[in-house]
Amino acid sequence: MTPTLRPLALALCLACAAIPIAATAGTNEGVEAYDTQNYAGALAELLPLANRNDAKAQAYVGLMYAFGNGVPVNYPEALKWLRLSVEQDNPRAQNALGYMYNYGMGVPRDYAEALKWYRRAADQRDIRAQGNLANMYLLGLGVAQDDKEGAKWYLQAAHQGSADAQFIVGNLYRIGQGVPVNNQEAVKWYRQAADQGQAQAQFNLGQMYRAGAGVSQDYEEAVRWFRTAADKGDASSQYALGMAYYIGQGVNKKYKEAAKWLKMAAEKNNASAQAMLGDMYTKGDGVRPDEKEATKWFRKAAEQGDADAQFELATIYRKGRGVVAPDLKEAVIWLRLAADQGHLGARNDLGILYATGTGVAGNRVVAYALYLLSEGSSSLAEDRATWAQFMKEQPLSGADKATAQSLARDMARQRNLLATLDAYIKKTSPKAAPAPQAGAEAAAVAVSAAIATPAPAVAPAPAPAPVVAPVPAPAASK
Repeated sequence: MTPTLRPLALALCLACAAIPIAATAGTNEGVEAYDTQNYAGALAELLPLANRNDAKAQAYVGLMYAFGNGVPVNYPEALKWLRLSVEQDNPRAQNALGYMYNYGMGVPRDYAEALKWYRRAADQRDIRAQGNLANMYLLGLGVAQDDKEGAKWYLQAAHQGSADAQFIVGNLYRIGQGVPVNNQEAVKWYRQAADQGQAQAQFNLGQMYRAGAGVSQDYEEAVRWFRTAADKGDASSQYALGMAYYIGQGVNKKYKEAAKWLKMAAEKNNASAQAMLGDMYTKGDGVRPDEKEATKWFRKAAEQGDADAQFELATIYRKGRGVVAPDLKEAVIWLRLAADQGHLGARNDLGILYATGTGVAGNRVVAYALYLLSEGSSSLAEDRATWAQFMKEQPLSGADKATAQSLARDMARQRNLLATLDAYIKKTSPKAAPAPQAGAEAAAVAVSAAIATPAPAVAPAPAPAPVVAPVPAPAASK
């Protein structure tokens, strides 16, 4: 399952229990006010009806108190109104009550109780509840984890026309979670959601056209969908559109236009866009060269765990480029983080530092192990020449080479490079000073452990970005 879980609102106007015609009209006006965020107007319409036992009005008044919409958050008051409504079998209230048990809002967290109320509402075709019930199965909360059952409930919501459910079903088919991998089906559901204006689906549909997955590859069509979502403010689409302009894929190459869209995405904290913008300020592509701006954007991306940005920031500190003084301690911190994520150039450069004892205590075995792990990098020929000279002047013994090869195999295990490297150094050099461990490194390690290695900041033909996580986060479907 992909590392990031994002909030989704599964919107639907629900049927309510039979009530007098006059009350129904007032309830509908109150619901309309609620949906347009006119909460004062909604409360004025709905509270009198709720006091007259209108189940739908009671459900919405309960929601207002549960989430602080137009009134202060008041869980006891919310639970009072929701329970009055569920006594009349109102699905909106059933779903909301399940949500409160799911997340411990005014009641002890109780997945079994949440599941009970979600199921009652889902059986009444409540789209929100179907999505929440799907999550319970996909995550194994209060029930045995069951991807097929989770997919079944999302499909029910998707067939009822929920754009967010359609987007999620597209993701499920794209990654084969609970359903067979089927790119054609993924495209079908993405398109249905995209046609309803769902920005994440528009972005993913653009990805599918760019990659030729489930459709004929069509860069112009990809750009069309990226632009549609980018105009809505979707950061991933703004990044994709900026890259399309940068490399001239589906549009004419325009660096200034690329910089415009990439900056929009970067300001929304998109790490890939931040790293790319740093590169553009370094080179002067579409912007005036500015080392200070480049360093700023590289740092923002690096702190989010972007390996390319971490490598660039390390290079800035190693060479004292532009606006910072040389600082080998800081350079080592960022090289370690990038190397741990598999950045070949960072492994190469970190190995050179260990080989020469620059910024770290020299260790030829560690140096050679890192050299082995950097094979295939785009390092300059002079770097390889440095290694050749090092091996010639300070040849390793057969035993040391074997140790380095074993160390390299251990470090190659996913997310295990730093732990293995530090353990080896501690074991073989107990009195050696520990490797730099600044607060930035500790924080960034935690971040990088939870994310996939970002794609290169500059690539001749960027691969499709990861499909957005199929399971919405707690804020969904309340």
